[in-house]
Amino acid sequence: MTNVLKDTCIVYLKRGSRIDTYTVMPGYYRNTEGLLEFLNKGVADRGIALTMAEGKVVVAIASDFIVSFSPSLARKLGFLPLSAYGVGEHIASHRTDLTVKNVETLFVYCNVLEHVVVGDVMAPLLRIVDMKRTAEHNRMHKIILITVRTTAEEKLSYYRNKHHDRHWKSSSLRTR
Repeated sequence: MTNVLKDTCIVYLKRGSRIDTYTVMPGYYRNTEGLLEFLNKGVADRGIALTMAEGKVVVAIASDFIVSFSPSLARKLGFLPLSAYGVGEHIASHRTDLTVKNVETLFVYCNVLEHVVVGDVMAPLLRIVDMKRTAEHNRMHKIILITVRTTAEEKLSYYRNKHHDRHWKSSSLRTR
C-alpha cells in the first residue's frame, strides 16, 4: 500500500521566471516526519525548511523562492491547494493526513447490464474509472434512461445499453 503515488506530490520552487520542481519518491511514508525528512533533503540547500509544530507542518522560507505544493502534497501536509508562500514562516491550516488511501482505479458495476469479462470472471461492469485522470474514458456501456409514469403510483424506467437490449424496470412510488 502506498500513500504517495508516482508524480503526484511535487514541491514547486519559483525564483523570478524560473521554476524548479522537487518530486517526492512514491511509496509508503509511515509518518509525517519521514515525509518531511525526505522533502527537507531536496529543499534545505535553497533556504527552505519544513518542520512540525503542534501537529501541523510549518514551512520556513529564508530565501527569495516562492514555494507551492501540488494539490495532493498540499492536502497531505495540511496546506490549502494552489497556495503560494514567500519569505517567512507559514503554518498549515489543517493537520497532516498521510492515511488517505489512494484509489488508482475504480470499477463501477450495474445490475441492469450485460456481463463482460473483468479479470477472470464475467460481471456487469458499467465503467472503469482511472482516478488519476479527469477525462471521461474507459466506458464499457452507454446508458440511456427514460422514465415513464403510467400512474401516480407506478414508475417504469426504460434502460438501453450499447447492445440495444431493452430493459424495463418497475418501481412503485408511495405518496404521503
